[in-house]
Amino acid sequence: METSKLKHLFVFVILANLVSVSACAARIGGSAEGGPRPGMDASGEVVDSSLVEAGDGRAVQGINDWHGEISGKSFPGAKFDQLKIGMPLEKVAEKLGEPDGQERYVTGKLFIPYYFGSDTERFEAVYTNQGRLVFAREGGFSNTMILIWIIYDKDQPGAI
Repeated sequence: METSKLKHLFVFVILANLVSVSACAARIGGSAEGGPRPGMDASGEVVDSSLVEAGDGRAVQGINDWHGEISGKSFPGAKFDQLKIGMPLEKVAEKLGEPDGQERYVTGKLFIPYYFGSDTERFEAVYTNQGRLVFAREGGFSNTMILIWIIYDKDQPGAI
C-alpha cells in the first residue's frame, strides 16, 4: 500500500512539472506562433495598450519598496518619463492632470477571507497619445492607489 502512494505522488510530481514547463515555454519569446506578444510589435513598442499582458514588460523596483512593470518604450514628449512606480495617484494627477479615460475594478484578492494586503482593487487611467497607467490599492484599510504599471503607447486613444 505504501508503494502505491509513492507511485501516485511520483506521477503527480511529474505531471505538475510538465504543466509548469509547458506554461513557461509558451511565454518565452513571444506568442505561441513565435511572433510578438499581444498588443506589442516585434521591436517591443506598444501598438494597443488594452491588449498588453502583465509580465511582458520590464520589472522595476519603485519608490517605497513597490515593485512594478514598464511596458513599451519611451518616446520624445512622453509625459510618463517623470513618473516612478510606487507613486500615489494624487501625485501622478498633479504631474499629468486628469486622465482622458479611466476604469476601476476589483481583483480576485478582494475575495480572499481575512486578506488585508494590497492589490484588491485596480484603477486604470489612459492619457491620449501617452499610454495607460495601472494603479493598485495600497492595502489594509487604505484608500490610496499606487502606480504599479506604466504602459507607453504614443498612439493611445483617449478612452478605455
